[in-house]
Amino acid sequence: MHMSSHAVTWESLEWTFGDRIRKIRRAVGADQGQFANTLGETRESLSAWESGRVAQPRNVVTIAKR
Repeated sequence: MHMSSHAVTWESLEWTFGDRIRKIRRAVGADQGQFANTLGETRESLSAWESGRVAQPRNVVTIAKR
């Protein structure tokens, strides 16, 4: 395995939409079903966002307001 010579720093990390929504969900202590329900979405949709299968929903601003 070839290791990159570039050091990984906190500044170089980019959080995806899925990373951010997972951190928020965990911070409030909700499972995927509970959090999805709060957002008016399905657990399957939330799972797809968190895993990166779907990068970001089209109505992300509306969801963020919820």
